[in-house]
Amino acid sequence: MWEQSDDTGLEPNHLQHLFKENYHSLVFFAYKIIASQSDAEDIVQDAFVKFWNNRQNVADHFLAVKSYLYTTVRNDCLNVLKHRAVIRKQETSLSLDEADEQTALQYLLESETLVFLYKAIETLPPVCKKIAEMSHFHGMKNDEIADKLGISVNSVKTQKQRALELLKKRLPSDLMLFFL
Repeated sequence: MWEQSDDTGLEPNHLQHLFKENYHSLVFFAYKIIASQSDAEDIVQDAFVKFWNNRQNVADHFLAVKSYLYTTVRNDCLNVLKHRAVIRKQETSLSLDEADEQTALQYLLESETLVFLYKAIETLPPVCKKIAEMSHFHGMKNDEIADKLGISVNSVKTQKQRALELLKKRLPSDLMLFFL
């Protein structure tokens, strides 16, 4: 699947593609575990560096790479949680029991669903896209979006409605429920 320029593994442009396709879902996955956006972004970036440095030992099949990245992110998130527990000096068991595995699986499914949603939002007209991102990914309210973009609140509402109508056409109904 991956072209190799020599015997060192993936070409950098393949890594860029892999990063672009998986970054947002991995950050969402990490965020759901550790509840820190900046830590989640750092962990995901580190996971890609680890993958790149270890690419010789990872099968070049897309699902193997994806599994490697999710496993690395999950393990690094758990390490962050353990470190936080040590700092707070709380005795907390951080082992993954069955409930934690179910939660991790739920987060994995949510993050993969987010990929479909993100791709659909990418196809929206520029203003709709920007407003949808600000509203749903950054949690901004209509008046905050209006102030930031220098438009009226009614324009924000209109563009949000337009975005929803376009997304309804592009996404299955169960993904629309996730978005809403």
